[in-house]
Order: sequence, then structure tokens, then C-alpha cells
Amino acid sequence: VQEMVDFDFLSSAEARGPDVFPASSEVLMPQSATKRARETEEDVAFIRGRWLAAELSRSSASFGERVDITVACLTWNVNGKNVAAQEVDLREWLGSRRASIFAIGAQEMVDLTAVNVVADGKSAKRADEWRRMLDRALEAVGDYELVAQRHMVGVLLCVYAEARRPGATFGAWACTEVCSGVAGCGVMGMLGNKGGVSIRFRALDTTLCFVCAHMAAHRDNVEGRNADFAAISSKTEFRAAEARGGGAWRSSFLPSVDARLLRDKPHAIDSVFFEQADADLSVLRVEEHDVVYWLGDLNYRVHSGISTADCFERAEARDFEFLKANDQLNVERAAGRVFEGYEEGDVTFPVTYKYQPGTSSLEKRPDKKLRAPAWCDRVLWKTRHPVVLAEYASAQSLVASDHKPVRAVFETPLLKLDADKLNRCKTDLVRRLFSQQESPVVSIGDLVDVGTVEYGEAVTKTVRLGHVSGGPAHWRFVPPTTRRRRAPTEKPWLTVDPWYGTVFPGETSEVRLEVFVDARSAKHLNARTEALRDALCLRCGNVDHLLKITGDWRPSAWGASLDELCVRRSPPSSGGATTTTTPVPVELWRLVDALHPSRRDPRLFFEPGDPAEIRRIRAAIDADRP
Repeated sequence: VQEMVDFDFLSSAEARGPDVFPASSEVLMPQSATKRARETEEDVAFIRGRWLAAELSRSSASFGERVDITVACLTWNVNGKNVAAQEVDLREWLGSRRASIFAIGAQEMVDLTAVNVVADGKSAKRADEWRRMLDRALEAVGDYELVAQRHMVGVLLCVYAEARRPGATFGAWACTEVCSGVAGCGVMGMLGNKGGVSIRFRALDTTLCFVCAHMAAHRDNVEGRNADFAAISSKTEFRAAEARGGGAWRSSFLPSVDARLLRDKPHAIDSVFFEQADADLSVLRVEEHDVVYWLGDLNYRVHSGISTADCFERAEARDFEFLKANDQLNVERAAGRVFEGYEEGDVTFPVTYKYQPGTSSLEKRPDKKLRAPAWCDRVLWKTRHPVVLAEYASAQSLVASDHKPVRAVFETPLLKLDADKLNRCKTDLVRRLFSQQESPVVSIGDLVDVGTVEYGEAVTKTVRLGHVSGGPAHWRFVPPTTRRRRAPTEKPWLTVDPWYGTVFPGETSEVRLEVFVDARSAKHLNARTEALRDALCLRCGNVDHLLKITGDWRPSAWGASLDELCVRRSPPSSGGATTTTTPVPVELWRLVDALHPSRRDPRLFFEPGDPAEIRRIRAAIDADRP
């Protein structure tokens, strides 16, 4: 263990060269004693709060009764058709499972004409017709009561819950603080031809939020759909003053289970935990709930680089793996550009758009607009609770629209809190935290060698932090500068998880270090202006420990620019000297030459590559061998 007592002001890493570790002054800039003490106190309070939240979440069975319910989320774009007047049989859409809650959404329940968009036209009347149709349809399933209904032009959301029955632990009577909101993001970014309607309520002590959305159309408008998601999330507001049921007299909502157990703030321990009495709960947004269900015509299509004819061929052949790999929603979610933190079940049903109305045949008639088939209609959810997807399917027998309806069924646990038991559990945990006031001492190694690192290949090492003596140790890797940010390192190739925690006497904590070099990092490593060297500062109390990270980079053509590759060197893996300059990078020429026999395959660049084969190709290119 190396303690950082005196800060050593040395020259910069650039002046020393890439192979020298940062000086301690570069790991953590010196601070005034007052500022360091204040930040230490805030950090420790934050870590304590996180530990308390996690322990309470794990101990919820001791102070709360778990009630398992079934939630069914249904969505259908009816393309302006008056399905209520057509007496459509909804049984396949509703499904065979008896649900505790039905959240049923519709899009384009009226034609999106200027009159309907601007003046609400027939929307209110059509929404009432839908409600009466759903009332009748649900009678065949069970006894249900309408919890709430909200519409905006063509978007409608109705939420039903089971009526009271003997022995039931949940039903409509347990849905309190019911509130709804709308967010238009259509014409001029505000009209209701596109957007979302939402309904939220407290189910026992768990807060649920349902969002029904109709997002931007057209295959090449991915950014518009991403923007619609962000707009609906940020613009939708639920006001406690408008809520009804249970808490209608309140000026603010009660805290959610999530807020009580997981959302704590880095302040003193009394305000961190006791239900956040200082938090403003008069207005809530979509993601400030324990569970969020997001359903609707999200309008994501298949990647626009794939021809419409190929999309038809794949859809008719039920080549779902290819379509899912090129599905815009899957691609955007994987890139972190939309629906961050949300989950979706595996799509195993046929595409939901575009069909000939009255049939289950894809729309291919020459006199109609030709649209590439896609899964436009989806259901996603976001939760920190163990919600389980039980069913995700489409209703192929419903043919009134050019869309097929979709159904998702979830097994959702609710929590009914016992306030006295909760407070006793909190008290016991706080006592454990403060049972020993002696300053803690921890141990950790001083060097981690990750070995040889190759482009695109993650290397993971685990470091154990042990408790030596004293009371509970609240440790964290502090940022490399005085800026208040969470990342414990500025190296883009290094990930530290977790970067803070609490370790008690007799226990150890494990820290996972992952080194992963992408194109951004490879550029500097190849140029030798950067090396796989870093020093992390672990702080426990007022004592700092230096943990050095080192590794050997295997030079690679990957991540280099075309201009850089034109400077011909001996094989990159050997780090050899420059030998000649070529008009075309040899690496590129070799790849094109190898692909030449496949040049007539139109699907060549749309099929996902085999990871093992990709690794072999990279190795062959870097070693300058076949």
C-alpha cells in the first residue's frame, strides 16, 4: 500500500514520455484542507446513503408485503378506422391471461386531418366509443373498472384494474394518486398528431406509469423518433393537485418505493434517507416512478440501407434474426441514443406493418404506397424491480388496420410497506454504520498488470480491497482533478466498477478493472503519444492509496486513418520503422482483394460478422500474413 502524503509536482506526462506513470500531483491536484474535508464529508454521506438504499432494497421482505400482479400492455394503430363501430372481436388481442391491470393504447383512432389535429374534431367522441367497446370486451375476461382514460387527437390510453373481489390483495380500489398527462410533439413540435399520453398512479406503495406514444414517421427519420422520445419524457408532467384517489387532498405525491430505497442525495445521513422530506414531489415526470411501461406505434423501421424488396423477402421468409439485427430501435438502443435503461422482450412475432387492410398479407399492391415491412409497434419497460415479461405477441387475426396489434404481459411485484417495520429496519442499519467510530484501515495492492491488450478485445482484472481494522470503511476512487465528477479516471480505455463502496470488518470488496481499446484510443497508442499506464487514487477517510495500472499495447492498423496507413511500416504488431509510402493502404487493398469474389452478393455488408472470424482477420492484417 502506498499512501499519498506529499504531492510531488513533476513535469507533465508528455514531457516524461508515455511509459512513465503520472506523478501523484497529476493523479489528484492538491486542495485546501477545508475543501478536501467538505468533499470527503459529502462523499462519505453519498456512499452511506447508497449502501443504506441497497441494503433496504435487499431487505424489503422484512418491512413490506410483496403482492404479485399481472400487467397487460396492449397497443394498436388502427389507421383511422372506426373499429368500435365494426364490432371487431378483440379476444386474441386481449389474450388468454387474466391480468390485474390492462393498459390499452390506440394510435390514429381518428384520421390525422387538420381539423382533427387543431380542433380535436371527432377525437373526444371516438375515445368514448373506444372506452365502451373495451368495457364490453373486458366483460368476457373478468370484472374490471376504468382507472383512468386520456386521449390526444389520435392517441388514446385506457387503464383498467380488477374490481373488488373476495380475497383479492389488489384491484382498482388500491390505485391511488391517479393522474394523467399529454405531450404533443407533432407539427411545430407541439401539436398532437404525434406525441404521447400518460397515466400514472400508486398501486399499493409501488408507483406505475404508462406511456402510449405515436412517434415520427418515415424510414429515414430516426433522429425525429429519438427526439420524440426525449420530448415526451421531458414534457410530460403529473401534478399532485390534479391527482385523484387516496392522495387527492395532498399538495404533493407520496414518495415512491424507488425514491425511498434507491434515490438518495449526497447530503447528511438524516436527509439522505428519511423519505426525502425535502424533495419537491408536487410535480413528477415519467421516469420518476418505480416501473414505467412504454407502448405504442414507435415507428422504428428496418435500416434504410436495406432495399424494400429485401425487407419483403426477409419478412415473408420469417428471417427475424436478420431484421432484428437491422431494426432501427435495436440499433439506437444499443448505441445509447434512445430508451436508455429500458428493456424489450425478444421479438418472435411477424412484422406489424404494413398490411393490406382486411387481410394478413403485406401491402405490395402497385397502386398503394410501398412501405418496407417493420416492427413499428412495440412495448418496452423500465424498472429497478424484478419485473418479468411473460408474453410478447401480436394478434394476426385482427385485420381492420394496416398495423397488427401487439400485446405484452408482465409479472410485476408490488410492495405494501409497513411504516413501523421500515423505520426499525432503517434504525438497525444506521446503527450498524455508526457502531464503531474508530478510523478504518484498508489494504489494496499497488500494481495491476493487465498484460498484452489488443484492439477491440476487453481485458478484465479483479482487485480485492480488504478491511484491516477500525469501523466501516467508506472508500472511493477520487477523480484525477478537483472537478466534481464521478469518473475516477480520464483514460477512455479504462473502466472501474464499482468506483465506491462500503466494506465492514472481516469483509472484502471487489473492484473490476476493464481495459478496452477502441478506435479513439488506438490512434494515440499507435502513435506512442499515449501508453497503457494509469494511476488510480483510492481514498478511505483521509488516507489515499495509489493503485497503478499497466499493460502492453499490441500496435494495430485498426483505428488508424487512411493517411496514416499509407505510410507503409513493417507489420504493426512488431512496431517496426517506416519503409515506404503507398498511394493506397496495403491493409485496405488486402481486404478489398479478399472480398472481391463476393462482390455480387448484395447482402454482403448487412449480415452481422462472426466475432471469431473478425478477430482472425484483424490478426492477419496486423501480422501481414494471409
